[in-house]
Amino acid sequence: EFGTQHWFLDYVGRASALDDYYADWRDRKPFKYWVNLLGISHVSIDINSKDGALPLDLSGDLSYHTLLNKKFDLGTNFGTTEHIKKQYWAWGNMHNFLKMNGIAMHVLPRVGSWKDHASCYWRYTFEFFERLSDACGYVIMDLHKALNDISNDMSIYAVMRKSANNLFVSPEVFNEILEGSTEYSPNG
Repeated sequence: EFGTQHWFLDYVGRASALDDYYADWRDRKPFKYWVNLLGISHVSIDINSKDGALPLDLSGDLSYHTLLNKKFDLGTNFGTTEHIKKQYWAWGNMHNFLKMNGIAMHVLPRVGSWKDHASCYWRYTFEFFERLSDACGYVIMDLHKALNDISNDMSIYAVMRKSANNLFVSPEVFNEILEGSTEYSPNG
């Protein structure tokens, strides 16, 4: 898990998961809590180290952590990479952490949306995920946009399977992928 996400026990059937957050913030639990209840091993990475997250900087090369590389069947990025100015290693780390046939799930701001999202440096397009998939040997399993039920902003949902056990693309190739398929706001 990139970042530390919080989920609610009564999420299913509610208009929004944030209803309970605002009504009684004490009931929210980290995603790690719910996943561990299912008996699933879970690792989260967040530089703030909250909720048991590994205090690592996703904007740097984490390949020296051999316990993380090619170890995960599922990687989630539910609103984290848009807060990282230096994108190359954020995406490279996700690539390196996934096993062959591992799944990466992303929910990220769409270009033109989330203008009031604090410290949001990046917004993405479908083309970004298509170009990244082509360059890295991913199979796109799902790619669609959805309206956020709280802010009326558009998000992109992307699910990709790692279908090649290759190295992540070079910084030059990645920067070409970013150009024209993302929106960058230097002040967040």
